[in-house]
Amino acid sequence: MKRPIAGLGLMMLLCACATDPGSPKGAGGAPASAYAEIFISPFGEPFVSEPGDPYPVAAWFAGADADHDGRLTAAEFSADGRRWFAVLDSDHDGLLTPGEISAYERRIDTAFLGVGRMGGSGRGGGRRGGAGPMRHDGPQDGGRMGLGEGAGQEDEVSHIQPSVPRVSAASESSERMARAGLLAVPQPVRSADRNMDQRITAEEWAATTDRWFALLDTDHDGVLTLETLPRTAMQGRAPRR
Repeated sequence: MKRPIAGLGLMMLLCACATDPGSPKGAGGAPASAYAEIFISPFGEPFVSEPGDPYPVAAWFAGADADHDGRLTAAEFSADGRRWFAVLDSDHDGLLTPGEISAYERRIDTAFLGVGRMGGSGRGGGRRGGAGPMRHDGPQDGGRMGLGEGAGQEDEVSHIQPSVPRVSAASESSERMARAGLLAVPQPVRSADRNMDQRITAEEWAATTDRWFALLDTDHDGVLTLETLPRTAMQGRAPRR
């Protein structure tokens, strides 16, 4: 009687090992991915994982959780937002100007291009898996990374009707950022420009930070946990080659 039981146990083990590594298990419980993935924080900061690492939302959360208790308070969330604002504010004048915002968007394009190449190297010089130092020579075309169903449809339409204009690089970049973020915001940094004057003040940034936290704190208990964060549209999906 022991041999059949042992054989059954071996079969169960093999089935467990064959489970899809990208199966939905929540932001905190998702297993490691076999390919590089990208996450855009609520403040617009890019985080890129190495193949075999967890989805990079975990890297963002770990850095923002200052006391490492697994709970992200409104104060910790705001502090992480202020840190990223200081990174974007390259001239330290307390204001994000059009030039600084454009430099940020080129950095985003560079991050997506790196993931799209599927080279496996997601590490950069930035904090906790970020996309490295701010670059002024990044690609201007958005790096054309797979956008899931939308990109496939666009390719089919362009093939059938060549006269149909393709989506612009700017709108394509916005769609990718939305799909890689928790709140599906197309332009996380530009969205903080509440008076639409092409400049973002520290006060506007703080107001937007409060709004992001309120939207993520769905149970209104004043804290965020990794396990209860929503999945992004890109999480667990292999990029198109």
